[in-house]
Order: sequence, then C-alpha cells, then structure tokens
Amino acid sequence: MRRVSKTLLALVDANLKSIVAPIRARALHSLEQFVNDTLNFGKNVPFHHALGRLIKHRGYWPLYTDCARTTQAFMMLWLYNLEGGPPPYHFVGPERIMTAYIADLADKLQELHLQRHAPEYRRQYGEKDIPDLEAFINLLGSPVNRAARRYNLGSSYLETVYHVICEPTNPVLGGQLHGLGSDDDLVRVRTPQWPLTKTFVTQADYDDKNARQRMNGICSMGCLVANFGVPELPGTPIDRFAYCVKTEWAYRMVEGAVRSGKGMKRLVKTAVLEELHIP
Repeated sequence: MRRVSKTLLALVDANLKSIVAPIRARALHSLEQFVNDTLNFGKNVPFHHALGRLIKHRGYWPLYTDCARTTQAFMMLWLYNLEGGPPPYHFVGPERIMTAYIADLADKLQELHLQRHAPEYRRQYGEKDIPDLEAFINLLGSPVNRAARRYNLGSSYLETVYHVICEPTNPVLGGQLHGLGSDDDLVRVRTPQWPLTKTFVTQADYDDKNARQRMNGICSMGCLVANFGVPELPGTPIDRFAYCVKTEWAYRMVEGAVRSGKGMKRLVKTAVLEELHIP
C-alpha cells in the first residue's frame, strides 16, 4: 500500500479504529450468538428445540455416517449443558445405555421430521416408516428409566414431541437437505479444510493423510480466545466443534503468527476474524 499511495495509507492509519471496530463487533456478535443459542443453550431449552438449532446449522445428509455426526455431537452437547461439563467419551454400564437412548431419540426425531415434511428425502440406511405415535414409541423401545427421570424424556415427552414434530407448519427440525435429488455418493460431510483449533476427521476423509494432519489445528482454544476475543467452544472428548477459516490466506496468517510468536496487525487480525466460523 505504501507503494501505491502514502496519502491513502495515512488516511487508513488515521481512521483505523473506526474502520476496524464495527467489523470486529459484528463478527464477534455473530459468533457469540451462535455459540450461546446452538452450543451453550443451558438447561431450560426443550430437547427438540436444542436439536433443531443444530440441524438448522448443519442440515441433513443422505448417508448414515454423516447423519450420525450430528446425532453424536448433539448427544454430547445435551449432556454438556445439563451436566455442566464435558461427559466422558467411553461410557460404561448404565451410563452407556442412557446416552445411547439420548442419541437414538435424536436420530428418530430427525427421521420422523423427514418422513412428515420431506418424504422425497430418504437417508440411505433403510429406516422403518413411522406411520403413527405407537410406531414411533416402539422404535425407541422402553425409555431408560434413568434418562426419563433425569432429563424428562420419558413416555409423556415422547407423546408430546411426536405431535410437535408432526405439526404441518413451522417444522421445529427444519434444515437444509444436502444432496436432494442427487445420486452422487460424493455428497458427503468433509473435514474442514482450514481448522484453527482441534477438530476430527469425517468418515469421508478417514483415509486422507492431509485431512488427518489438519485435524489437530494450529493453535489451542485458549490461544484463539485470548487473541481474538471469541467465545470458547464447549469442550467435548472428541472435539465435535472447532474454529475454522474460509481461506488459505487467513490460515497462513494465523499459522505465521503462532510460529513466530508475534501478533498480527490490527487490520489483518480483523480480516481473519471475519472469516472465523464453526462448521
């Protein structure tokens, strides 16, 4: 820029604060709103509303392994919010049965939504039809007493949520239908290309060496929070959520700053902040 115009540079420098401040505020507000509404939803949001917020963000995918990504992530989020911290990854005994019920309920609610609101969109693992309330409850089996008692997800809730999901207007679990009308098996969830914090490799990229190298990110959550002021993401044992950027340029800017130990210039830092998102 100095080569182009010293006057223009001086003008930018003189007004840098007024240029940067609204951009930074807007980017941080967007991230904070998403984290508070979709990830840190607390203890008072009904199960299906909390699930709906994540589905609105991620949508539906045709293959089971990609659907399970959302289901497992939500199960972790639900326990994180209601228990006040990340649950253990390896559940055993009664805990395993209880968490399996929570994940199964999230999965069956999605299937019920698709059958009622998008019958042309069928996920590729042969789920059974859910013609009525009785079939819905039978698919889930008997609610685990501990889960029903602790999280109010028993028979009474199942009957209520069935009718809520089947409501023809304003579907609670509405979301983008990825790959609708396509026979292309490549319509898959991909591992984030430019993750800054630790993430995980999706099933579609499991054998991709480059994807496995990217999964560790290039900086810690604490480092990103301290330097950019972004909200911390819920910690889970398998890192279901990560901060990523949209371009290689932003990725290299952060990588260079981490390696050199030097901070980024305010304008560059703001440009990187604008690119931050959570897949």
